[in-house]
Amino acid sequence: MSPKDFNQRIQNGETWCILDVRENEELQICQLPNVLHIPLQSIPKQLDKISRSTPTIIVCHLGDRSQVAVHYLMQKGYENIYNLDGGVDYWSLTVDPDLPRY
Repeated sequence: MSPKDFNQRIQNGETWCILDVRENEELQICQLPNVLHIPLQSIPKQLDKISRSTPTIIVCHLGDRSQVAVHYLMQKGYENIYNLDGGVDYWSLTVDPDLPRY
């Protein structure tokens, strides 16, 4: 899902879980508000923290790790799981230019 499309859904009042799969150091640089932070490698051990009923968008720096997480969760039976195309970097370019880039 593109950052613009996701932002519009949030602006329309939709409830989403934002799962950030980046490493701790990356979150210190920038992050979207109200994220659930589970680094990619920790997801298998923390599945119980990820809702099966709330739509979830998964974010990382550029969209690659989040795509891996989407595929993994879908294999585990999760539905309503989406990748933020281009990650937080593309979010900064298209939605929030004040969000630091790295």
